[in-house]
Amino acid sequence: MNSIKNHTKELVVLTILLAVAVSVVNAAVFVYYPISISAEWNRYPIKFEQGTNAGHYDIDGTIGVTLEDGDTTATITVHPSRRGVTRYKDILKITNNGTQAYYIGFANVTDHFGAPISVAKLLLYNASNNNYIGEVDLMDTLNTWPVGSLSAGQSIRVDLLLKISSGSSGSDTAEFSLVYSPTNELLP
Repeated sequence: MNSIKNHTKELVVLTILLAVAVSVVNAAVFVYYPISISAEWNRYPIKFEQGTNAGHYDIDGTIGVTLEDGDTTATITVHPSRRGVTRYKDILKITNNGTQAYYIGFANVTDHFGAPISVAKLLLYNASNNNYIGEVDLMDTLNTWPVGSLSAGQSIRVDLLLKISSGSSGSDTAEFSLVYSPTNELLP
């Protein structure tokens, strides 16, 4: 009986020592290594420019192209015919003022045109040779439109095509984003 008591005392002492040892081993110890992150910003490599027809007369007013925020925000106002197709040629340019090529695309159509507008597209052309590049469907909210690479010093000419069938006057708005990246991984 004495032997069992001694073993029990030894087991209790060993259990306490083991618990203390485990608590020391599992103590919350953190080691901090320094990391420095530097963020440097200056000019915007990709900018909007007014196209050659910005500010000219259209069907019932003037083609308005307003550039803000260092030419990184563009607002376009047009006055198309309420019936038929109206095309606005060279109302906006997207220009790479940087020193490297960037991949360009459009995304996030948060507000799109609806009836009575049945067709609304941005038609994109190489500004130097007028070769067709592609188009952006402003009636679709679900897509992104990769355009391709824009080399340093190059521009994309933007035309607008609207097809409207309305018996009266009205207005509508589409909102979306120009996206650019030095890699092609940004847009699917």
